Amino acid sequence: MDKSSSDIRKDLNNGEENTNCGFEWYSPQWLQGLASKKMYVLVYGFLGMNQTAIGSYFIGTISTIEKRFKLPSSASGLIASAWDLGALCTVVSLTYLGAGSHKARWVSACSIIAAISCYLRYLPYLLYGPQENLFLSSNSTISLCNTSVEDNHYCSFNSEGFTTWLILITANIGLGVGTSTYNTLGAAYLDDNSLKNKTPFLISVVTCLRYVGGMFGFLLASYALNKNEIPDINKSFDEKDESWIGAWYLGWMPLGTVHLVFALMMAAFPEILPREAKRRQSRSALYCNGRSSTGELKGTLTRLVKNPILVCNVLSATSHTFAVAGYWIFMPKYIETQFHQSPSRASLITGSVGLLCTIIGTFLSGIVISRYKPHARFLVGWSIFTKLVDLLAHLIFLFLTCGGHQTNDPSTSLLRLSPGSSECVASCYCSADYNPICSTTNRVLYFSPCHAGCTTTNVLGNGQVLFGNCSCMAANDESALAGSCAMNECYNNNSHFTIFLILLCLLKFLSYSSRAGNIIIQYRSVFE
Repeated sequence: MDKSSSDIRKDLNNGEENTNCGFEWYSPQWLQGLASKKMYVLVYGFLGMNQTAIGSYFIGTISTIEKRFKLPSSASGLIASAWDLGALCTVVSLTYLGAGSHKARWVSACSIIAAISCYLRYLPYLLYGPQENLFLSSNSTISLCNTSVEDNHYCSFNSEGFTTWLILITANIGLGVGTSTYNTLGAAYLDDNSLKNKTPFLISVVTCLRYVGGMFGFLLASYALNKNEIPDINKSFDEKDESWIGAWYLGWMPLGTVHLVFALMMAAFPEILPREAKRRQSRSALYCNGRSSTGELKGTLTRLVKNPILVCNVLSATSHTFAVAGYWIFMPKYIETQFHQSPSRASLITGSVGLLCTIIGTFLSGIVISRYKPHARFLVGWSIFTKLVDLLAHLIFLFLTCGGHQTNDPSTSLLRLSPGSSECVASCYCSADYNPICSTTNRVLYFSPCHAGCTTTNVLGNGQVLFGNCSCMAANDESALAGSCAMNECYNNNSHFTIFLILLCLLKFLSYSSRAGNIIIQYRSVFE
């Protein structure tokens, strides 16, 4: 006579109910139908999707955060690295502790920490509010000269920026801790409750959902940066102006709330799914709800280090991450500076173009591996091939830049690069913020209207701002347009930018077509 599901659950865990969906205090019958592999893939995938959206939203807004709080790129780089620091300090210990217990609950608990870190990122806006913008109106006279250098508003990395820097580093460390168990215990739970020939496809589905999250995060950043930090901004003042600061803070509250919801849903999954429990019972396999046969963390680590396939695969992944981490984190900023795109447009391009090809490459590779089951040597060879092509093709990026060029006259424009560096502006303590203007006659780039000695503005019909009566400019120059000298030439017409986007798509597709294979090799190379 067949045993009931309740009997199976008791046999598997010494009488304890370990396949119930819900919580100890609430596990109704209607909820048990959700204890399935498909539902776990959805919840786990959507949790990863939101997790990736958090990271990509930060990447998309990082240049605006730098401008708003006057942070150097080195400081924002440390903020981004704090995520890895948090994960590095906890991933081994948390994974080992959670391996012999309720894996889904461990993923849930850490994800709640990640949600809290999102709320923490909103704190700088609550503390300091928006930065005062320069509102420009047609035919107006302005005062760009500051009377004192002691004004902290004009100091780079001031107390406001330093406090924000500490808050964001703390938030990113918490995010690293909060996401450390996702790729370890979360993926192990999926592998434990799936047929081995189905795992590649399921992993590719989850990975694709994560990349959709990356695309969503960049799109959300593009939407937020298209809004000014100050609501109801003057319509004549838009994101093409160098002093524009987008609403970088808009996404953190909804992203944190969504992450919290999926974290609680993850906690409801049982320790083992009912269908897998039946499979193990039918195979008369002993399910040991404990640690590995080594018994100790030291023994486990020793066994892993002596596994050459695992070590080489991990070193390969580490080298690849080391090569592309900084490049990908500052990709929107690279597009802004190299091709003179606005922050919102750079985030839109990064999310919609590059990540879409990443999703396609990952999904197709999972289907091919699940259907044709290629040999492990083929998967390794394909991975090596894609990485070599990726490396060589990136060298082409060195020769791609904006079609226009900036004309810099050392005798004039470079004198304007620091406050008080010439007699003309010696008594005018100009802001350290980079707000370039380009003279209309000689096409000379100036650091800011203040450094050029401009005192009048005129908003043209096309929305451009014309600065006039610029007393510190070179001979024959008295007016300048807002923005760098190359801005107008390449904002809408740049063949190099088109080539860059095409190459980026091809490289993302090719590189991530080996992603599912790398994950399978890593899992299968470890003896359970």
